[in-house]
Amino acid sequence: MGKALLQQTLTEDQEPINKVYDATGREDDTSPETVSLSLPVRIFETENNRYQRLERVMSKRRNVLLVAVTLGLIVLVLFFTGVITTSPSTGSQNYSRAVKVSSSPCARPPGFVLIIASLSGFNDSVDHGAPLNPWPVIHVQQGAIVRILVCNEDETQAHGFAIQTYFDRGVALAPGDAVRIEFTATLPGSFTIYCNIFCTVHAFMVGRLVVSPSS
Repeated sequence: MGKALLQQTLTEDQEPINKVYDATGREDDTSPETVSLSLPVRIFETENNRYQRLERVMSKRRNVLLVAVTLGLIVLVLFFTGVITTSPSTGSQNYSRAVKVSSSPCARPPGFVLIIASLSGFNDSVDHGAPLNPWPVIHVQQGAIVRILVCNEDETQAHGFAIQTYFDRGVALAPGDAVRIEFTATLPGSFTIYCNIFCTVHAFMVGRLVVSPSS
């Protein structure tokens, strides 16, 4: 009876204790209430970290896109201003160095071929079916001196003028500019005349120089 009384006294005086033990057998002081409260916090932290990583990735992509767009705009500006040129062939720089280029009023001197650069291309090459049908076509004999006056009558944008192999470095003409181009046609063949800077009618500015072999 003494034992039963002692057990009853302990049971009545002490509150039940729920003890939790970990895998090593040590007592875990974390109560079930604490575990239940910490779980949503951990989920929130995980989602927040994931959002931050996604934000960093998107920020990097935006920066890359911004750089690409900026570079593209710079290239377009360089094309329009003639700093960057386009050429249908590598040509020969030796021929280009032999070409004489000089400023001139837009008034054709005797012995010169006049080429007008405008929104209609070279001498209205748009209406002549360029680039499939190059226009104008200049015919000379091998050994002849080629004299061309190029005038840019476009009031809003620059245009270029170049000749495959003979004058690949070309020249850029601002609105209203005119230049004389002179060289000796030492190499026979058919050579493309083209605009060497980007413009709105760039694809249609295609002509032809035909140098017939000397007999």
